[in-house]
This record gives sequence, structure tokens and C-alpha cells, in this order.
Amino acid sequence: MSDNHHRVWKALAALEDQFARLGGSARYHGFDESQVPIYIGCALAKQLHVGLGDADSVEDLVDLRFLEAASPALKAVKEHIGSVTVTDGHEARELLLAFVDRVSQVASVKCSERWAKLADAIEASPDP
Repeated sequence: MSDNHHRVWKALAALEDQFARLGGSARYHGFDESQVPIYIGCALAKQLHVGLGDADSVEDLVDLRFLEAASPALKAVKEHIGSVTVTDGHEARELLLAFVDRVSQVASVKCSERWAKLADAIEASPDP
């Protein structure tokens, strides 16, 4: 696993930890597990300058309640994602596709319509 993969998984772990601490007290009513990887996927695509068409912004796919509940962890998440660097568009797309592939193996995430929209947008992004 490359350094970039580790950085992405550290970001994911930091955000997941925010919602697992204190018995999950940061979770709000109707919390959707897919919001965590959706946020990471959107942030990663933005960092790598990969357009996602209709699913191009976090605001389109992430619940505002999620952003509020996640706020204590977002600085660390942004630092991890901000440290991801790639040499070209092909490497960026491959990193995003690997993220989608790994996250899509989690049953509670792959059933989400919002996750499906993001995954489809990443998979449909052009390979430079």
C-alpha cells in the first residue's frame, strides 16, 4: 500500500473515530454510515482535481448534520487528505478507484444511494 493510500485511510479512520467515540454519541438521529466515506471521497477528488460531474461537491452528497457532527475531526481529515500528492491524472483516478473499490465492500455503505452516486461519478471520470 502506498503512502497516499495510508493517508486516505488515516483520514477515513479519523472521521470514523469521531462517530465511534463515547459510544457513538456524535451520531445523530438518522445517521447514515455512508456519509463518512462520501465525505472522504469528495475531499479526495477535490484534492486531486478530479471532477465528479453532478456529484461534484460535498454539499450535494453530505447531510449538513453530518458536517456539524464531524467538525471536531475535520481538521485532521483535511491534513491527511491535503498531504496526498500524485504525479498525474491517471494516478489520481487509480487512487480514487481503489478507494471506491475498498469502501464498496462494506455492506452498509454500498447500499446507500448517495454512495452509489459518488462511486458512479468516480468510475465515470475520464482517465487522462
